[in-house]
Amino acid sequence: MATVQAPPEDDVPFVSDQIAEQDQRAAGAAGRRRKRRADTLRPILWRLHFIGGFLAGPIVISLAITGILFAWNPQIDDLRFGDAIRRSSAQVNFSLADQVKAAQATHPDWGVHSVVPGHAVGGSGDLNTAVLMDPPGGEEGFSGPADGVNVYVDQATGRVTGDVSVTKTSDALFRGLHSNWLLGDKPRPLTELAAAWFLVSLMTGLYLWWPGLRKRRTDAFALRRRLRGRRQSKDRHNIIGVAIVVPMFFVAVTGLTWTNYTGDRYDQIRDAVFTVAPGGVDTALGQGAPASSALKNIDVSYQRAAEAKLVNPLRITLPADDKTAWKAESEKQQFPINRDAITVNGATGEVLSRYDYSSDHWLNKLRTAGVSFHQAELFGAPLRIFMTLLALGVIAVVVFGYKMWWQRRPLGGMGAPPSIRDWARNAPVGMLVIVGLLAWLLPTLGLSLLIWLVIERAWLWGLIARGKQAPKRPAGSRLARYDATLKPGIEAYKAIVIATLGLAMLLAPHIGDTDEQLDTIPMLLAWAWSRPLGVVFLVCGLIGMYAMYTTNGKPDRGDTPIAA
Repeated sequence: MATVQAPPEDDVPFVSDQIAEQDQRAAGAAGRRRKRRADTLRPILWRLHFIGGFLAGPIVISLAITGILFAWNPQIDDLRFGDAIRRSSAQVNFSLADQVKAAQATHPDWGVHSVVPGHAVGGSGDLNTAVLMDPPGGEEGFSGPADGVNVYVDQATGRVTGDVSVTKTSDALFRGLHSNWLLGDKPRPLTELAAAWFLVSLMTGLYLWWPGLRKRRTDAFALRRRLRGRRQSKDRHNIIGVAIVVPMFFVAVTGLTWTNYTGDRYDQIRDAVFTVAPGGVDTALGQGAPASSALKNIDVSYQRAAEAKLVNPLRITLPADDKTAWKAESEKQQFPINRDAITVNGATGEVLSRYDYSSDHWLNKLRTAGVSFHQAELFGAPLRIFMTLLALGVIAVVVFGYKMWWQRRPLGGMGAPPSIRDWARNAPVGMLVIVGLLAWLLPTLGLSLLIWLVIERAWLWGLIARGKQAPKRPAGSRLARYDATLKPGIEAYKAIVIATLGLAMLLAPHIGDTDEQLDTIPMLLAWAWSRPLGVVFLVCGLIGMYAMYTTNGKPDRGDTPIAA
């Protein structure tokens, strides 16, 4: 048997002691590296978190409130138009063609776009047939005439029970409030901008909260009742924010994928990485096929849809002309989603083509499911309740964030995190890569960040113009490394460029507004190229030019550093 001999007292330490010592040194080195990283990242991310939350907060609250209303729009419409949309009994005594004729009799000069046959809805009675009428001279909307009118017909009595304009439904009202406050297309990118900044606030907030988890462990998820004042507001802001961060991240992303600019980026990435065929069916009739647009053929199309086992709610779209087939498509948005569709030659009853949603590309199905989740449709009432609570949580996070800022701010001051000058030169490369990627994926975010940096620089110029200096941090503070020295010559040229851009916007606003073929960035710049932003840029540039002139005599003379 081998014997173990203890080393002499003056010999090397035991191996376990060596390992413990090495671990301690490694932990110390890792702690120092972590502290250096935190000293660099934390001030920058705190500043971004504040900017995103402070500026986007009011719009985010608006999105949350209108989102709650939109989630419950079917129930609201039931209260508003229940007498028109609910039928008297489950009997079906009239053909679909006869029901459409009854609807046409109320508006003889209008066309018929599509028909949703009456069907049963679990737990809330049966729905009347909805005939979507198209007034003369109307515009085409996303899925039908923008100014269309749904005329409701009872299948049991064949009687018209009422009509509801598409623009008067709760869906249209709350959708418009949610996306552009019913102000048209011009303000629409502002909601996209708020969603982008909210996404940044979620990510930066999680990073800022993480050290608390390292210190407090599971206690970081518990509200501390003994706290008061700002610390109490911060605790509630953190806990509620962490509780909703995952579902809110998903809601923000799903909403952004169908916005103007981020949605365009999503489509570009999808088309570059995957080969995704567009879903749906071709409604063109074959060469020499008999015309099938007669109204009586709607019953043949309806029968073929039933034979193809298309599920309700079902929409049958009438042919646009004699060369177009009938189209029947399921519009089921609840799980499992079903968007199967067929085209039918009504004259012969032949099914010309079929689209099976189950065989669609997974990206298309993921996007459809994401939109349905975002609109609180995917799982019915349970999802509506969940989304309502989630929206209330978002409102609470924003309110506690503002309350925390109000309690922290000095009397008469802004109370914002300290500005970080020349942060791009000091930030880690990894962070700059992430910022660049986010700016590309979220174009409105990148543009707004540039505008914010211009305004911050103008604030610094304003201090210089008034004979002051930006506050210098103590040499040992975290932010001391961000204090920079401005060169008046370079700053003067920056100010001239900014003022020139502002003047150009004032003299020639709305450049490119009417060009619908622009790519993502030019389209966004065309939207931003306006008089309000021109005023901001011109004022900022003039402040900079005046500051450099008063400091150095002339804008183009010398490179004498100015303490910033």
